[in-house]
Amino acid sequence: MAEGIRLVSVRQGIDPRSYALVPLGGAGGIHATALSRELGIRRIVVPRLPGVLSAAGLLAAPIEHEVTAEFATPIATLDLAALREKLREVDRRAMELIAAEKVGLADVAVSYFADVCYIGQSYNLEIPLALDNADPAACLYRDFLEAHDRIYGHSVESPARIVGVRTVHRVGGSEILDEMRFAPSGGPPEIGRRDILVPAARAS
Repeated sequence: MAEGIRLVSVRQGIDPRSYALVPLGGAGGIHATALSRELGIRRIVVPRLPGVLSAAGLLAAPIEHEVTAEFATPIATLDLAALREKLREVDRRAMELIAAEKVGLADVAVSYFADVCYIGQSYNLEIPLALDNADPAACLYRDFLEAHDRIYGHSVESPARIVGVRTVHRVGGSEILDEMRFAPSGGPPEIGRRDILVPAARAS
């Protein structure tokens, strides 16, 4: 479990020690203290209903469709007209998928990404495409260098290329589920108490 957390944090250039650990699942709370100790996390937030948190997340999640397309080109010679045409192509395919969901198309949020790597590199990074920027190519290259430095610990101003592009269409979703709210009971906040055993405890 600790390695799984490192995979989505440390290996992505993110320090988990500045975050809170949220345990979920029926036995999530049992492992939380050991995990937080191993990862150096100082805060644990146990949700109201940890056993069904994944199901609650599914109810709150937005509908999302992603369509990708190959678009191999060096950033230095990026043809913005060709890029926009390729994005229109994947947008049409994504909108067809969203339309099949029977949702309000006016509420769809669209995001664009490019898979970028150094020329000669065999792996790439997903970088947001800022098409409304005055110079999208320069912005993309700068963001790639920053992401490469954050994730791999280094970057050099060498030529880079786009491997492919991606559009993500998202609609709906909620930050709040009424079913997960606490209702004030008017009674004492402590419902009950029982002993637990932890590694550092002494047998009584």
